Amino acid sequence: MSAAAPAFDFAGARALVVGGGTGLGAAMAEALVAHGASVCIASRARHAGAAHDWIPLDIGDQHSVISAFDELSRRWDGMLHILVNCAGVNLRKRVEETTAEEWEKVLRSNLTGAFFIARQAVPLLRKAGWGRFVQVNSVLARTAMPLRASYAANKAGLLQFTRSLAVEWAAYGITANSISPGPFLTDVTRGIVSDEAAYRRMCERIPLGRFGSPAEIATACLFLCSKRSSYVTGVDIPVDGGWSAV
Repeated sequence: MSAAAPAFDFAGARALVVGGGTGLGAAMAEALVAHGASVCIASRARHAGAAHDWIPLDIGDQHSVISAFDELSRRWDGMLHILVNCAGVNLRKRVEETTAEEWEKVLRSNLTGAFFIARQAVPLLRKAGWGRFVQVNSVLARTAMPLRASYAANKAGLLQFTRSLAVEWAAYGITANSISPGPFLTDVTRGIVSDEAAYRRMCERIPLGRFGSPAEIATACLFLCSKRSSYVTGVDIPVDGGWSAV
């Protein structure tokens, strides 16, 4: 690729954003669309947005994932260039108060769901000729907070799962990387942001002193999804205002 060519030119690229209906997923889907990609959002419910298409998918349900990828393959002639997985659930609860059912739900929606997605995606990514897998992880994959044991354990597992995909898929020309966001201004954090004291306490952990805007995660996503990142695989990019550097 010529150095003079646009860094983020996704003309002709087909991208699936799992969990792209709201929050960070929506911001990444919109960024890909803005740079020329054909984007399909996969989620349990349909949301208004800039993406061209939508497909129903429950990441914790193996049959739902298989059905969604069968439909996607039909629509896009069996080819997919980019997969961004932003789906998952959180749980704020002490370990001794967490039920086995709650633990299993977080595990299935986050780590097992990512396995379902990767397994169904790889034939489509291989057929496309080049492929990018981007897993949206969390700063909690490397740091600890109270009440986050189940979530953090899953995110740490996702980090290693993504690295393993990078090694397994390298021969296919498919890269696998992750992005680990810190706190962002989304519906999920609205309760904390609306509580001035709680927001201030959280910001004390962050060298930049604030939560991120969803648009600020888009550049990392565009880089990892682009052809310019062809020699980058098995890495995690923290987008956390410096939290993981402390």
